[in-house]
Amino acid sequence: MRSILLKIHLYAGLLCSSYPIIFGVSSLHFNHHFVEPGHTPNRPLKACRNRCRR
Repeated sequence: MRSILLKIHLYAGLLCSSYPIIFGVSSLHFNHHFVEPGHTPNRPLKACRNRCRR
């Protein structure tokens, strides 16, 4: 009985450990914007704002 509980505990921990890894990697994207130096994703939005103000 103890070996069955040990295996269940081990595999449940392995299953649950993927969620903190996924959330940790996704939080890197939100906190640290890793983009190329010449890449400005908001440029079309700013151009639209300038055209819409006329």
